[in-house]
Formats: sequence, C-alpha cells, structure tokens
Amino acid sequence: QYPGALGGNADVNFTSTLNWDGGFMQAGGKTVVTNGAVLTMNTGNNHRYLRRNFDLRGNGTFNYGGYYLFGGNGAVFTIYSGATFDLSNNAQLAYEVVGNSQYAILQNNGTLRKTTGSNTANIGWTVNNNASVQTQAGVLSLDHGGVAAGNYDAAGATAILNFGGGTHSVTNGASFSASGGGYFRCDGATLSIDVPFAINPMFLLQYPGALGGNADVNFTSTLNWDGGFM
Repeated sequence: QYPGALGGNADVNFTSTLNWDGGFMQAGGKTVVTNGAVLTMNTGNNHRYLRRNFDLRGNGTFNYGGYYLFGGNGAVFTIYSGATFDLSNNAQLAYEVVGNSQYAILQNNGTLRKTTGSNTANIGWTVNNNASVQTQAGVLSLDHGGVAAGNYDAAGATAILNFGGGTHSVTNGASFSASGGGYFRCDGATLSIDVPFAINPMFLLQYPGALGGNADVNFTSTLNWDGGFM
C-alpha cells in the first residue's frame, strides 16, 4: 500500500497472490507474478509506481481498473503468452519522470485489452505488441509509440483504437481488425508503415497525426482523411 515500497536488486517471485493496492516497485530487481499466481489491483485513487521490471506470467485475466499506474526509469512490464491484462473503467498508464527518465515499456506477448468504460484509457508508455491489443469499449489510446508486430482489434461497436503519440512502427506480423465494428484513429502519432500493409477497418487520420514509412499501405475499406500528414 502507498507509500510502501518493494525494492532491492534481486528478483522476487510471487507464487500465490500479490495485491498491489498502491505504492512503489523500484530498484534493480524484477517482480514476477508466476504461472498460477494472482495479481489484484483494486479500484480506487491509490497511485502505483513501477520503476523496475515486472513479469506477468500467470495464466488468466488480470484486471486493472484503478487510477493512475505510473511507469518510468525504463521499467519493462511484460505480459506473457497466456496472460491477459485488462484495463477497465478508463484506467491510465502514465509516464513518470524518475531515475534515468526513460519511458516504461509494455512488452505484450499475450493480451492487452480494454473491456469497459466509455471514455479513454491512455497508455503513456512504449507499447511493443507481438500478440493481441484490443478495445471492446471506449477509446484505447497508445500515446508513446512502439513496435506493431501483432493484431490490433477494435472489437466493440463504438470502440476506437487510437494511435495518440510517438512513432508506431508497423512491421512483419501486424494486422488491424474490427471484429465488433469499431474503427482506428491516428490523431497525434506517426504510424510508420515499414512493410507493405493493408488496412481493412475504417481508419480516421486527424491533425496532427501522420501516416508515414517507406512501404506502401492499401486501404481496402474507408479512409477518412480529416487532417494531418501523409
């Protein structure tokens, strides 16, 4: 609980339940939620600060519906295959200027999704996606770039998957889908098309968003160029 801290330069493995109600995870070691363990992050206004690497290895769904989860110091939060990290109620992952001032990195090898909340869940960390990023309700906004090498799905009828900041490199393995009728938007980021790519869902480009890169992109449905750069 805040203002408590978990620190030290060695790794710690949680094999049962870790209830991160608030406080700091810091120093050079790694926090590991092992396969079969449980992570709970209760709702409320308690701030959480991630300043060390964190592995979410447990199979199953882990829900974060709280206030701000701050990340900085170059901490890497890894979602392993078989794990789902669920942002509900417009939860926020925000940048904290601390330590080496590097942004936190969300390395997604499992499922990152937003299931509830009609407003915006902002992720102010670098997001590298090798598996599945999905929004089922409201806006999921990726605000600090990363590597797109997995699936992105606007799965709800009114869901928007937004590229809100930084440079997102679209590379081998990437795909965009709208399984529930939502759409994609780029309103502040640069979407860099680095391999030949096709976009079938409706795509909205708004100022100051940019569509760039050295490879061709084919829009096979609707491109709404409301503003921004090509």
